[in-house]
Amino acid sequence: MVINKSLEDLEESTWDKPEFSSNLAEKCKELWSVPIDQLSIENLRMLIGQYIGLPHLVPVALDILENNPIAQGDFYKGDLLSVVVNIDSNFWSNNRELNNRLVEIKIDIEEVSNTLTKEILPKLRDREFL
Repeated sequence: MVINKSLEDLEESTWDKPEFSSNLAEKCKELWSVPIDQLSIENLRMLIGQYIGLPHLVPVALDILENNPIAQGDFYKGDLLSVVVNIDSNFWSNNRELNNRLVEIKIDIEEVSNTLTKEILPKLRDREFL
């Protein structure tokens, strides 16, 4: 994967002016020409949420999520994971390696969730601000 290139370079196509004017459409058009390694978590969240450049951006998002499953764009902790898990199942069926990476992230999250629920949260229940 070549992350120092933009989606415009990788797809070998320019993005014409959006058919309708919206901040989201304008921002996605702008990001189309930004090298992938310069995209922020929020940029990835936005583009993936619009199903733009998935074959190129999902591997980058998974790299981030493997290190931090609750990576945050501009909305809330875990918003990047939220858009990734909402990608259509056809994408995952056609990209088995990426699907398997997502399953590994799911397993990690389940392990952390169990530890939090069974071991840590019960010990924190009585803690209050002093």
